[in-house]
Amino acid sequence: MQTNGTMPVYTMRLAGYLMTRGFVLLDMKPNYRYPERNVFYFCDTAEIKQTIKDYNNERMMITANVNAKDRQLGITLRY
Repeated sequence: MQTNGTMPVYTMRLAGYLMTRGFVLLDMKPNYRYPERNVFYFCDTAEIKQTIKDYNNERMMITANVNAKDRQLGITLRY
């Protein structure tokens, strides 16, 4: 496993997903742009990049399924 430094992750949800998949959190610092949030740092590897792609694909599938259900039910706005 070759590392290319660290990879910042800007959402707690993705950071949690990565940790449940065995990736080790290296550091956590305040997000200077959004002070109420944090930035999570992991080793930058090909494996973590693939896992993030998988996560994004899962999220898109969930969103597509919710939107399809909403259209079936005639729901136009979701709060």
